[in-house]
Amino acid sequence: MEDSEAGATEKALSLIKIFGSRFRRMAFTLHPNGLAGESRGKSSNQSWAANEAIKFYRTNNALLAEVLITTMDGMYKPDTWSLLLTKPADTHLLPSYFELISNMHEADPINAPTTMYVPPIAFDRNIHKIPALVRLADILWCCAGLSGDHSKGSVRIPTSVYTLPMTLVENVEGWDTGPDSIGEDIHMYLKCSLALRGNLNTRVVYSPASQCDVDSGINGLRGYLAALVSRFNQALRHSWGALDVGFTVRGLFEPNPLHEKQYGHIQLKGAK
Repeated sequence: MEDSEAGATEKALSLIKIFGSRFRRMAFTLHPNGLAGESRGKSSNQSWAANEAIKFYRTNNALLAEVLITTMDGMYKPDTWSLLLTKPADTHLLPSYFELISNMHEADPINAPTTMYVPPIAFDRNIHKIPALVRLADILWCCAGLSGDHSKGSVRIPTSVYTLPMTLVENVEGWDTGPDSIGEDIHMYLKCSLALRGNLNTRVVYSPASQCDVDSGINGLRGYLAALVSRFNQALRHSWGALDVGFTVRGLFEPNPLHEKQYGHIQLKGAK
């Protein structure tokens, strides 16, 4: 939760009261506003939450290698708190997703510490509400993500939904929080890959993440045009991912201590 949002604590406690019985443990964090060097966005939010989770597991002597962190896009912003329980989350994952990643992680202990699990995404839940041009743009976006999901593919860039072992997150010092990390998903993929000097493993999770197309929430012609504007603004945000070109070039020439040390229980290829 964001500390700057009025009523954030009350909202979190209400969600825990409603859904807490369905989980082994359900907790929340409050991400402070205005931290030095941070840009507001998904990446800085995740960085804070992940660091808090790591502290909890370390304090309770848990085996971090057995803990997986799944990140996905958040939920629509309803006008009132009472609508939160009726508005759909932006991302829905099937129970099979968590079963698959658990089995994949346990079945390959050698590569598990350096593996990112990536599902395909499908914009399917509100396609009947949005303009055809928005639908087409998102279909092409899904196809781009699917391009690496074949048996001989080695580059599988995540799109908003992916899973990492907590040990990998801790070793690369979590998600970046600066203005160059706006494209959070590809940025974390590149950060892990650079830290491991190309030895990051990516595996397809054959349980697609169901997502919603951007929607203006307005009816009629005005809503149609507003949806096009919303999709254009979303594309502008995506274009900021171009900053990762400079991040990658810089990372190729910077020494990385993770490459030079024993990583978990395996030795990196080429590590001294």
